[in-house]
Amino acid sequence: MKIVEIFHAWSKNERFMFFAAFLVFAVSGYLTLSLFIMDNTVLVAKSGGEFREGAVGQPIFINPVIPTTEIDRDISRLVYSSVTEVAESIKRSDDDKTYNIRLKEGVAWHDGEILTADDIIFTLDTIQNPEARSPLYASFQGVTAERVSELEVKFVLQNPYAFFEQDHLENILIIPKHIFADTPVENLRFSIYGLKPIGSGPYKASGYTNDKKGVITVFNLQRNGGYFADKPNIQKIVFKFYHDTGELTQAYNSGQIDGFGLSSAESLGQVNLRHNIYYFPSSRYYAIFINQSTSPKELKSLGVREQDEALKNTSYEMLLFGNTVKEGQDLFAFWHSLRRFYPDQNLALYQNKKVDADLEAYRKNFNELDRLKRLKNISDLIAADYPAVFLYSPDYLYVAAPKLGGIDTTKVINTATDRFADINKWYVKTKRVFK
Repeated sequence: MKIVEIFHAWSKNERFMFFAAFLVFAVSGYLTLSLFIMDNTVLVAKSGGEFREGAVGQPIFINPVIPTTEIDRDISRLVYSSVTEVAESIKRSDDDKTYNIRLKEGVAWHDGEILTADDIIFTLDTIQNPEARSPLYASFQGVTAERVSELEVKFVLQNPYAFFEQDHLENILIIPKHIFADTPVENLRFSIYGLKPIGSGPYKASGYTNDKKGVITVFNLQRNGGYFADKPNIQKIVFKFYHDTGELTQAYNSGQIDGFGLSSAESLGQVNLRHNIYYFPSSRYYAIFINQSTSPKELKSLGVREQDEALKNTSYEMLLFGNTVKEGQDLFAFWHSLRRFYPDQNLALYQNKKVDADLEAYRKNFNELDRLKRLKNISDLIAADYPAVFLYSPDYLYVAAPKLGGIDTTKVINTATDRFADINKWYVKTKRVFK
């Protein structure tokens, strides 16, 4: 009561000075506290939120063994797990031909079934079945998988391959045997699980939306609460699909999506909202491959193939094509003489016995320094023969709203799908914690 009486006893000027002083004290206190918090805390990822990914096209069959579209591969990377991800340990034999893989205990499929060695063997069998027409078919020729126990499987190679773990085991995403075992492999693409996939990855399918024509416009993914590894921060990922890049960028500009990927920078000028552009180093390269068996005699001359002007002004047979080299930088598939027949990838029909020998030795060498020296020698030999005109190696671009964090741009992108390799670190919400 005395405080109230004192307050009423003040004059108007005294009351004004009191409120002014109180306001200055409150503001200064707030600023001091804010500065203290800013100096002594850091922003970290917070669990939750939704991220909307845009893409051109639509999903057809979401299965990593026989994907139909690039979108199928993208979603598969989030829904399924690779062999290395579910592995507790990977042990290579002394002769470098056998890999014993012990699985983590308790790895579950999205429907609750336990993932076992049988699922891995079934996945490899499906890949190696020519009726499946898997894009991985050629990569796993000569590889067998044997069941050691429920949680242990053994891969056996015909020859040592230094990149089997990073180029193969990391990229073989496991499909569930209990879902597909009773389906003839030639009918897999008709399975209802093509759009209702059951995987063991960090996200699980939670439904999709299609228009009156049956075209899928939205595909929803929900964080897998039972995921066996580090759980992702983002609670929900929504894929939205568009007819072309123009429609895709317009959707971003209107705030309908939060991010999308680009294979080139041509469309960046159409993006006009606040955004971050992430440049991922890519192993892609584009070149004009000269068919040395059918090209005109002028192009069979080494001197002609070295001069740009001669190439521009001469009539010849050649192919403009883009290749993607895997993380191990194994060039065997692109330049070994054995790979010059369709559907292999020696597009220049290149033949060089020294290069063949070096390519064979390179992929059998487990010493990284030795491999680097041999790789340089291989590159120098190929460059000296000019079997192709190498044009450029573009970065992979990813455009995203500023709210997205946790992206690592130091990792080389072999395919667009690789942008999701560290999805568990992405976040759209943050909080402050003391240092």
